[in-house]
Amino acid sequence: MKELKFSIRVLSYSFIVFSLFLLCSACTQTTESIDPVEGVWERSVRYWVLDDDTIYADPTPGLQHKIYYDGYVMWTADPAADSSEWYGYGTYQLNNNTLVEKLSTMSLPLRGLVGSDDEWLLTVEYDENFYKQEMPRAFRDTIYLYVEEWKKLN
Repeated sequence: MKELKFSIRVLSYSFIVFSLFLLCSACTQTTESIDPVEGVWERSVRYWVLDDDTIYADPTPGLQHKIYYDGYVMWTADPAADSSEWYGYGTYQLNNNTLVEKLSTMSLPLRGLVGSDDEWLLTVEYDENFYKQEMPRAFRDTIYLYVEEWKKLN
C-alpha cells in the first residue's frame, strides 16, 4: 500500500513537472516569421530590359533609400537636377516573390508620374543582404521591365 501511494505521488509530481516544462517551452517559442525585406536599403543599380536584353543601364542612378518596417515603407531620393523632391510613404505586403507597396503620401513629381495609381506591384528576388525588384513600365507604346537592385545597410 505504501508503494502504491509512493508511485501515485511520484507520478503526480512527474506530471506537474512535465506540464510546467511544456508550458515554459510554449512561452519561449515565437510564432512571428522574419520579414526578409525589413530594414534599410540603398539602391545600387537600375536598368531597363526589353525581350530579356538590357537596353539601358543608368551609370549614375542617384542615391535612393528605402526603409521597410512593421508593414510600412518609406523611400526617398536625392533631389533631381531641377531640385524637385522624390519620396513616398505607405504600407507594404510581401507574399512569396510579390511585393505590393501602397503609398499614402508621395511627392508632387511622383504623383504627376503615376497619377491616381498609388499601388506598386513588384516582382522581387531577395536574400539576406540583397533584393531586386522588377516592374513593367510603358514608354512610347512599348512595355519595358524596369529593374532596381538594392543592398541592405543594416
